[in-house]
Amino acid sequence: MRLTGRRFALSAATLAVAASGLAIAPQVVMARTLQEKAAAQLDRLLEDREAGEPLDCLFLPSVGHRLQVLHRTALVFGSGKTIYVNNTEDPEFIDRGKAIRIKSNSRRLCDYDTASNGIRLDKFIPFTRIAKPEAVKGEAQ
Repeated sequence: MRLTGRRFALSAATLAVAASGLAIAPQVVMARTLQEKAAAQLDRLLEDREAGEPLDCLFLPSVGHRLQVLHRTALVFGSGKTIYVNNTEDPEFIDRGKAIRIKSNSRRLCDYDTASNGIRLDKFIPFTRIAKPEAVKGEAQ
């Protein structure tokens, strides 16, 4: 089978388009996968927890210095019995690969405080661990 110049040019153009699509696809898949992993991580963090009333501010000394950045999903403050989830107004700007600086003029962190990377904080939702009922002796488990 002989290829004409025109047919070969079309094949090369088709190959170029396909190759560029392949070069972009892994990045898109990786970003989606990171976001899916972050959503699954948030689900695990919220297991056996009950949501409380959203708060405008957190008292930083009571939360500690623990901050989890969940890629394009949420910021999670604190650890232990109660954690605080801030979904932010722009979750697409939350990037686990970038440092986040949050400026606060007091010992409280509030929904109107500013953060780096274009992140605008929202209400803080407390999630408190639910006490599991003790198993009664003699019951099948």
